[in-house]
Amino acid sequence: MGKYYRPFHFGGKLGMHKTLSKNKLLKKYVPETKNFTYRNVKEMMKKYRIVYVKPQKSSKGRGIYRIRRVKTKYECRSNKSKKVFKKLASVYNYITKHSKKKKRIIQQAITLDRVKGRPYDIRALVQRKVKGKWKCTGISSRIGKKNSIVTNLNRGGSICLMPDLFKQKGLSVSAQKQRMQEMKDTALHTARFLSEKNENIHVLGIDYGYDKAGKLWILEVNSRPQFSMLKKVDPAMYKRMKRLAKSYKAA
Repeated sequence: MGKYYRPFHFGGKLGMHKTLSKNKLLKKYVPETKNFTYRNVKEMMKKYRIVYVKPQKSSKGRGIYRIRRVKTKYECRSNKSKKVFKKLASVYNYITKHSKKKKRIIQQAITLDRVKGRPYDIRALVQRKVKGKWKCTGISSRIGKKNSIVTNLNRGGSICLMPDLFKQKGLSVSAQKQRMQEMKDTALHTARFLSEKNENIHVLGIDYGYDKAGKLWILEVNSRPQFSMLKKVDPAMYKRMKRLAKSYKAA
């Protein structure tokens, strides 16, 4: 493996949040994120009706909990179960017990927009040759299962190309162009900003989510994004990504 394809570290999800929040253009796209402590859970639940608890490091959809305030009770849901607690302390203790001592973060929930009742998010892949300029080589979406709290493919999600997603959403041509341009510009700005801090970054997967009001959010930034799932869905996009990847994998 070439030195230009080694994953970088900005301190996990919390570190990445802090880094992006320092950028004037990017901070508006980043949901509030804190360490998972009982004090922070109380503060976040006062501020937001719904929050997510996630592993600090990449999880591929595993170990994620959604806490939702329902009148005077709290609903705690994962992909495997749903429990209701009378006290917030009980929710915190329940998640801590099942965390296996892994570090976690608590994050403002973005109520993802849906298609046919299913949540979706979007990934923009940006790449560059060694010492080259950043390019956005593809944008595609993942649609989760109905009632799922994640969209990951290994959790029942499916790949959907952007024209198909826009068609299902019924967006006008001008709205489609506006969204694609904003995602592309934001992905490239993110890549340039992060590579100023680590020159060995040559590929990033920017995970986006649109909320129900149509606002764009950066959900996560991946340093080792996978794109093999596009091989059958969009061969041209896959070949474009693979061709550019060879330049920094071999360097």
